[in-house]
Amino acid sequence: MSSHTSLSVAACLRQAQGLDLARLDAQILLLHALAQPLHDRAWLLAHDTEVLNEAQQHRWGQALQRRLQGEPVAYITGRKDFFGLTLAVDARVLDPRPDTEILVEWALELLPAGQPARVLDLGTGSGAVALALQHQRTAAQVTAVDASADALAVASANAQRLNLPVQCVLSHWMDAVPGPFELIVANPPYVAEGDPHLAALTHEPLSALTSGADG
Repeated sequence: MSSHTSLSVAACLRQAQGLDLARLDAQILLLHALAQPLHDRAWLLAHDTEVLNEAQQHRWGQALQRRLQGEPVAYITGRKDFFGLTLAVDARVLDPRPDTEILVEWALELLPAGQPARVLDLGTGSGAVALALQHQRTAAQVTAVDASADALAVASANAQRLNLPVQCVLSHWMDAVPGPFELIVANPPYVAEGDPHLAALTHEPLSALTSGADG
């Protein structure tokens, strides 16, 4: 007979609440542990008395532990929604922030639909900005560059999975990409090396966050 304590969906959420975990984080991580769609939070309400099996409890416990150690939810689930696209993300790239969608909105205002403009995304990371622009402006030729081969592998895999023709190039800024470009976008590393906020970001790639002593 199994020795594990039976936990219901509601009990898991109460457990997370007792550990001061944000409610949304707990819901997403529980859906992930239960192999349910991450956006379907209504499912948790409809199944709040459902008891987790041993494998599900193990996944939930691991996810909870990782989150309490400061790891981003996106790394634990391996996914992040950005500007209507679901991206695969992991510790090789920065966790895309909702704030960065503002950069996409600005770029779209400058890019009329139907124009075959050449667009460059510098320091693409997961490819979030480049892929969002390509998705919204199908006539544009979008090139995404990163100095990190690891990050570029993530961006390239995202482009392939989403079937978006973004060209991914390994380059230190514009070294390997001859212009001209009608539009250049970037969300560069801008945090100073000694910034106290970095302590909370230890799971993310430092090269994507900091750029020298003055940020």
